[in-house]
Amino acid sequence: METVVNERNPLRLLEELNPSGLGEGNLGVIVGRTGTGKSAFIVQFALDYLLRGSRVLHVGLDEPVQRIRIFYDELIHDMAAAGAFEDPLTAQFEIERKRHIHSYLGHSFTLEKLREAIRFLREHMHFSPNVIAIDGLKVEEISETDVKTLVALAAELQAEMWITVAAHRKEIEAAVDGIPSNAAAFAKHVTAVVELRGSDEGLHAVLHTEVGAGGRVIDAILDSASMQVAKRVE
Repeated sequence: METVVNERNPLRLLEELNPSGLGEGNLGVIVGRTGTGKSAFIVQFALDYLLRGSRVLHVGLDEPVQRIRIFYDELIHDMAAAGAFEDPLTAQFEIERKRHIHSYLGHSFTLEKLREAIRFLREHMHFSPNVIAIDGLKVEEISETDVKTLVALAAELQAEMWITVAAHRKEIEAAVDGIPSNAAAFAKHVTAVVELRGSDEGLHAVLHTEVGAGGRVIDAILDSASMQVAKRVE
């Protein structure tokens, strides 16, 4: 598969601060209010990993598999139309070969089910993800123990893990390093946070690294249709 590096993907912002990106065994959090585009944003991240040869397990808690697949297909179509691929059909085939999508609707998701699904993929389908994207968690429904379990799973698999977390306005406004106020205990387990928030200028992606230690921050405005970086905020 040809390697495609999209210079407008928000992951490039993280790589400015840390050339190795999130890093194996680490957890990144995408946080925002309902309706800020977290699902489309994590697909943009996951697709970038796929285009650089990673194997991705995408876990959706709010969307069925077919809807998640449409998110990917729309982005791939737009990239193909822009001439990003020498052979679009081969690129699509390779992306699908390196990606598995699981959906847990109706509050049916548990960490034990996730672990069992990964075990099945590894043992029976010879698929070991090195990126896991979990979309649809809610800050009031996960504990510090859950976060520690996710980090331990990422370390065990030598995988990078990204999760989206929905939070309410008052918790986000009182956030520290992008971590909502009612999830402050998570900070020491998280490597990077992307905070999605709207303004008069548009949708911002505010990236925080060295979370909990007064870390570094990059702010960018996104194209709301593609979730790619439109411009940096200095």
